Amino acid sequence: MLDRYLFRGKGVLSKAWQIGHYFQCMMEHYIRFPKTPKHEVLVDPTTIGQCTGLRDKNGKLIFEGDIIKTKMFGKKVSRGCNMSGYDYFTIVFTDGSFMLDTKERSFTATYIPGKESHYEVVGNIHDNPELLEV
Repeated sequence: MLDRYLFRGKGVLSKAWQIGHYFQCMMEHYIRFPKTPKHEVLVDPTTIGQCTGLRDKNGKLIFEGDIIKTKMFGKKVSRGCNMSGYDYFTIVFTDGSFMLDTKERSFTATYIPGKESHYEVVGNIHDNPELLEV
């Protein structure tokens, strides 16, 4: 469960996603790689997100800022009315916990022991903001 201490950020020069340990030095933001601790990459601070410690149904780590597709909570169709179907949520960190969030509703991002993950990472808010308009 040490995955939850990982961070992700987009490299300033490479524009590629970097995963590792986050630190700040002299107002610059870096990701340091766990397996090569002397190697670090300068990252854009607006793209930094912490790992939730959860994995999606494909085994992919879920990070703050990811866009998740799930049918666990149904799809909101009108005031107070949910129907079955997939809905898209953003992973945010609020009040000490990771949440699945939309403009209308919010749920705690949880893992249910003994059950396969019902989340699927379909993108993130930095590379795929159009997914939130679905």
